[in-house]
Amino acid sequence: MFRAVYIFLLFCALLPSGISAQGRDAAQLEGKYLVQIDFGRGYAGGICVMKWDGTCVNASMFNEFGVSVLVYSYEPAKGKVRILKGAGPLGRGKTKRVLKRDLSVIMSELDNKDYIYIDPKTGITYKFRPLDYETVE
Repeated sequence: MFRAVYIFLLFCALLPSGISAQGRDAAQLEGKYLVQIDFGRGYAGGICVMKWDGTCVNASMFNEFGVSVLVYSYEPAKGKVRILKGAGPLGRGKTKRVLKRDLSVIMSELDNKDYIYIDPKTGITYKFRPLDYETVE
């Protein structure tokens, strides 16, 4: 019950998308993205909602059924990612370490354009694409 309330509150907090003028990184990262993470044998995909709160960017990724797959925060000043919740295999220790390393690189380079990153060690492919409201009907 508490987990469902937490996810609902986090989703509601991330929905309003007013852009803050706190910095270039935060203004460019905030928004909604179509995301796909390919692991080779499987993938995790859906919509990632990012919101700047003044000190860090909070992000939550939902799959096509509305289930929260990954919740993390990124501090642009430190360049660090903190994984708050990972569903299934994304919540395991080794996977979380790989995700933290890769997402810190991705978030430092991500802007409001299509972005593809392939981890040279593991071969995991990350695809971020801004959600364009003009093409969605």
